[in-house]
Amino acid sequence: MFRRMRYLQRRGSILWIRRPIPKRLWPIMQKREYLQSLHTGDQKTAERLASVELLRIERELADAERALTDPRLAARIAARITDDEDVLDDYLEEKLEADERARGEAFDEETDSPIPPGPNDRKMSDAERAATWALLRRNKNGDGASSDDNPLLSILFERYYKDRNLPPKTRLEWENARRRLTATLGGDVAIRSITKADVRRFKDSLVGSTSERTGKVITAATVRKLLGALGTVFWYAVRSGYVDVNPTQGVAQVLTKGKPEDRRLPFTLADVKAILEATEDERGEDFWMPRLALYTGARANELCGLLVRDAKTIDGVPCVVVEDSEVRTLKTASSTRRIPVHPELIRLGFLDFVERQRGAGQARLFPELTVGRYGSASAQYSKRFGRLLRSIGITDRRRYCTRHATP
Repeated sequence: MFRRMRYLQRRGSILWIRRPIPKRLWPIMQKREYLQSLHTGDQKTAERLASVELLRIERELADAERALTDPRLAARIAARITDDEDVLDDYLEEKLEADERARGEAFDEETDSPIPPGPNDRKMSDAERAATWALLRRNKNGDGASSDDNPLLSILFERYYKDRNLPPKTRLEWENARRRLTATLGGDVAIRSITKADVRRFKDSLVGSTSERTGKVITAATVRKLLGALGTVFWYAVRSGYVDVNPTQGVAQVLTKGKPEDRRLPFTLADVKAILEATEDERGEDFWMPRLALYTGARANELCGLLVRDAKTIDGVPCVVVEDSEVRTLKTASSTRRIPVHPELIRLGFLDFVERQRGAGQARLFPELTVGRYGSASAQYSKRFGRLLRSIGITDRRRYCTRHATP
């Protein structure tokens, strides 16, 4: 016996889908049923088309079920169903009012008495509440709809990355700032809707928060770095004509100083002597890195990424040229420089070492050092150097630098 496909009805010569919507989902879906023509009277063709459409409908209904307890999802569904911003605003305001009743924060304006929660009122989490406020604000101000001239926050960051070509590790840190701000805003919003009040809330959310990587409370220096990243991207937005005012200006400042016990310290003269003595019989980078750091003042990443061609004679003076290369990205533009080779390095045989590497056809001065996954030339050596320090009794992690060694 032929069995009709469920939710498939014939109207005249054409077959239609008619799928009722559960009553509890009517406020979210803003309709009581799906009614859709399949534009064919052929049963087999209609069933094939209906099987695809019904899968889509079931996914939408499943989303609506989840939206009963997720205001952000409910608002997205409402926005997708209607282009009427007033309808969406009314829905969001109703959600916020229900949340206020559930939290005991709703008061009758005439009697100034608390309004008790109803059976369907539910407390929203801080993230849900922030998301609902963000969506409501997006519709009520004129800057909520994203466009090419008013991009979403994520798109602004991507455009900045493309324009500036940030090192991978720096980009990772700045993405952390973007993700945290997005969480504070309750979603990926258009940049013109971001206000100074949002930046203040973002700053407040950072202070005392924990690192996603270590689980420890982030330091004041890290807070300043995250706020600085946000400020830089918004200055880019100002210069590019996306916004007229940088919302971080005058707000993204952290007055709290780091704890003295967290500050980095230079190596003492005794530390330097111990390091040099411990590496006196080493070869390659283990011998040269501490000495190059001491006599050039260069950073570890700059030295680990040196190319053989970076060692050259300029106006009769042996020099090391520090500049961007395929294995090294400098910290700042002003880091590009020429450093004369110290006579002590020449006495130790540094120039001879360079010539041996050149004669062996090496492109890098220290080819054994692999580049880390975030593009750092010093990632491998830094771990090795840390083990060296611990082996000679230097266990204070704040001591990290030979650039400012003290007696």
